[in-house]
Order: sequence, then C-alpha cells, then structure tokens
Amino acid sequence: LWTVLVLVTVIAVAVGSWWVASGRYGEVPQVLGQDITGARSAVEQAGFTSTVSKIWSDDDPADAVTGTDPETGERVVRGSEVAVLVSKGQPPVPEPSDSDTLASYQAKLQDRSLTWTVSADVWDDDAPAGVVAKVSPTSGTTVDTGTEVTVQVSKGPRPVKVPGVSGMTEKKATQTLENAGLKVSGTTEAFDADVDGGDVISTDPDTDTEVPSGSEVRLVISSAVTVPDLSGKSMEDAAEALRDAGLNPVTGEAVSDTDEDAGKVAETSPSSGTRLDPSRNTTVTLHPSDQVKVPFVIGKTAKDARKDLEKEGFEVKIDGRSGGRVISQSPGPRTRVTEGTTVTLRTI
Repeated sequence: LWTVLVLVTVIAVAVGSWWVASGRYGEVPQVLGQDITGARSAVEQAGFTSTVSKIWSDDDPADAVTGTDPETGERVVRGSEVAVLVSKGQPPVPEPSDSDTLASYQAKLQDRSLTWTVSADVWDDDAPAGVVAKVSPTSGTTVDTGTEVTVQVSKGPRPVKVPGVSGMTEKKATQTLENAGLKVSGTTEAFDADVDGGDVISTDPDTDTEVPSGSEVRLVISSAVTVPDLSGKSMEDAAEALRDAGLNPVTGEAVSDTDEDAGKVAETSPSSGTRLDPSRNTTVTLHPSDQVKVPFVIGKTAKDARKDLEKEGFEVKIDGRSGGRVISQSPGPRTRVTEGTTVTLRTI
C-alpha cells in the first residue's frame, strides 16, 4: 500500500511539475495567408480564445490577415486570448471635426499610427478659436504609418474694421461691407437733416470698430424726405408731386419778386432741397407768382393793343391819338409786372 501511495505521489508531482512548467502552455499557430474565419479557427484549435484586432499596415491590403498578438510561435497559457491581426490598409489623414481641439485631433492621429507637429495658429473664418483649422497633408490623403501631419489651430475669424459707408445708398453700402468680409443683418430708419432719404447715416457697430470677419452689421438709413424743386409748375402739378413724396401741400401768399408767370409756383416754404422728418413735419407751403408778362403790342393800332392788354388783365392808358398806332409801351414788352398794372401806350 505504501509503495502504491509513493508511486501515486511521485506521478502526481511529476505531472504537476510538467503542467506548471510546460503542459499548460500552447504555441500560437501560423495564420498568414488565411482568411479571418480560418485564422480564428486555427487559433481556437490550438487551445486559445480568438479575437479580431484591426491594424493599419503599409504592406498588407485591407482585410488581409497579417499575424497574431501574441506573435506566431510564442508559448501562451492555453485558454488565453489571442488576437488575429487584420489589416486596414494604409491610414488616411483624418478630417478635423468642427469641435476637434488639438488634443482630440492628436488622439485621432495616434489611433491611425500617425505622428504630428504643431505649426503656428492661423486666422480662419470657418473654424472657431481653439479648434483645428488646417492639416497637412490634407485630410483624406492616404499616407504611410508614422507619417508626420502638420496641425494648425484656429485663432478664430480674422478681425476687420467696419468701413465707412455714410452717405452711400443702401445697395452700395451693403456691397462695401460684404467686400470687407462682413454681413448686413438688416436696417433701421432714423432722420438726419444732412443725409438724403434712403442713404446710409451710420452703422452698428460704428465705423472703424474692429470686429471678427463674418460679423453682422446693421445699417441706419435716413428717413428724410427732400422738398423737390417745383418752380414754374402749376399749383395743381406741384401739389400732386408733394403728395407723391409723402408731403402735405398747402397754398400760401403770392409773391412778386420772381421770374415765374402768374399762377405758377414761385417758391416753396421750406425751400427746395430741404430735408424734412416725415414723422414730425410734412407740410410744404406753395407760393404762386402774381407776375405776368406784358404782351408786345408795338406797331398795333391803339384799339387792338388795348384789346390784347385788357384780355391779360392790364389797365390801359393812351398817350396820343386813340386811333393811331402804338410806337412805344411802358412797362416794356415782356416785362413781368403785377396783374392789373396800367400799361401806357404812346401812339401816333
């Protein structure tokens, strides 16, 4: 019995020593040239648990089995996990996302077995400050593993000064601002006695304010209405023109110191060219002329001359023969005088 027990103990110790020393280990099999399914089967038949790990490779096409981890031939405890390495091909330079900081983009490069160098920060209208703006080689380019990618971080949009557009039309001001890299967000109306209606008074932000490129600028547009030049127009036409301009016409006293004919507009109050605030004052007074031209009657008979003058509203005085011909007149021909003025005719 003791002999049997000693033999069993010796055998158990020998087997245990063998198992601890080498029996529990298996050799990782060769899987090159196999497809993924075959490679995993070979690993499992060797007594291991198989997984798949994809890696970037300069030498093997995508989806080709490139080896194992641990490597082929290594002795590993049976039941351990052995990864079948599958090629993803050469890595492309990753595309920076809208939120990629330097650190997050470096992690992407590292994941693709790429290295990096950081260059000077750049102004960029599309990338916010602090995110990756540019990379070289350009994103999407297929490169060797270990390739160095130059990374530049955005400083945000380049600052620009708001250009002066006061006095410009809205269209021209908009074009000027857009050429400077800014956007017109809308308009606000205000009155300015020095700026024609529809033209730009100012901007918000103000001229020469430094703002990021792409910023929005609001235009302040003049609401002024300019009194038009109505001299020589009939009172009816002048009133209509004022109403069309948004102004309120009223008739004032006639004026004599004018070159316009009677009934025509001689002057306005406020005068033409004055800019009015349509929210406060829209009344324009029309002053007609009371002056008429003295007709040319020299050479006519006194009778015919009287008839022509009285038709135009003049009083007539004959100096000479009432049946004679007119040799002069006072006031002279085509002189402008007040209606009802007496014209003296000298006859022979």
